[in-house]
Amino acid sequence: MIKMKKNTGLALILLASSLIIIGGSCKTETPKTQEPEQESPPQNEIIKKQTTLLINFGDEVNQKEFNLEFSGEKTVYDLLGELASQNKVEMEVKESDFGIFLESIDGIEGGQDDKYWLYYVNDQMAPVGIAEQKVEDGDKIEFKFEKNPF
Repeated sequence: MIKMKKNTGLALILLASSLIIIGGSCKTETPKTQEPEQESPPQNEIIKKQTTLLINFGDEVNQKEFNLEFSGEKTVYDLLGELASQNKVEMEVKESDFGIFLESIDGIEGGQDDKYWLYYVNDQMAPVGIAEQKVEDGDKIEFKFEKNPF
């Protein structure tokens, strides 16, 4: 229970004055416009990679070039297999204890005139077989029908 003294009029004036002073000292800010959040790519977004695959049949005239787009982890063998499944190239491979060997491309079989299918990644002879060579974004893969330099 609150007791009021007789001087309630003066008390009310003091109370009202206090409220005005307190209220006047409070700042009112205009709400800030919320900046749009930077859109981050979805976690499950598929990252596309590109590579160029060239097939050089041993002369300047007879060549094929494919600009391929892929995602995930791929090997040279995977990309060749995709081209074969799309009927863009024919290929024959031989599996052995040492890996998968490319026997022929578009009917040109290795061993003719001592030439074989050798392949290069970014102009360097590949150090591993086609099933082990991983393809990176921007790689240039070239198959050449040529004499083995070794």
